[in-house]
Amino acid sequence: MATAVVYFSRAGQNYIAGEIQDLKEGNTYVAARKIALHLHSLFFELKPVDPYPVDYHECTERAQRELERQDRPALADDLDISGIDTVVLCYPCWFDTFPRAVATFLELHSFAGKTIIPVCTHEGSGMGHSESELKKMCPKSEIKRGLAIRGSQCHECDAAIAKYFD
Repeated sequence: MATAVVYFSRAGQNYIAGEIQDLKEGNTYVAARKIALHLHSLFFELKPVDPYPVDYHECTERAQRELERQDRPALADDLDISGIDTVVLCYPCWFDTFPRAVATFLELHSFAGKTIIPVCTHEGSGMGHSESELKKMCPKSEIKRGLAIRGSQCHECDAAIAKYFD
């Protein structure tokens, strides 16, 4: 059974523990990398053709517009998932769900018969309603109960990852 960790993350200004901080690596990247190492799995980044702004407020304004319009930002690369049985899908929780770049990836593929394990980074919203949106977008997939990781705790989330995946 082949597993892939597929993630969307954004470095730059992020809201962490009540304040805006500059991150060299996005929180979701940190968590996704730890999961891929733990599972010894393929590791693939969802990169929008038009990167999100580094500025926190500009990024959130764009993300909110995309969500309101149900945009599907083009991705720079794609992953052949035909040989993948399980996708660990990692994303930040933006406006109570996953970024629209993740929706683009989901719509590019058939996930019928595959298992999707959602992993979300957040600063207080938990999974939001991303699990129910995943179920709507991938009705022929098995959507596991998600793992929510506080972004401010991503660097110390090894035990939570081990507990969830073992």
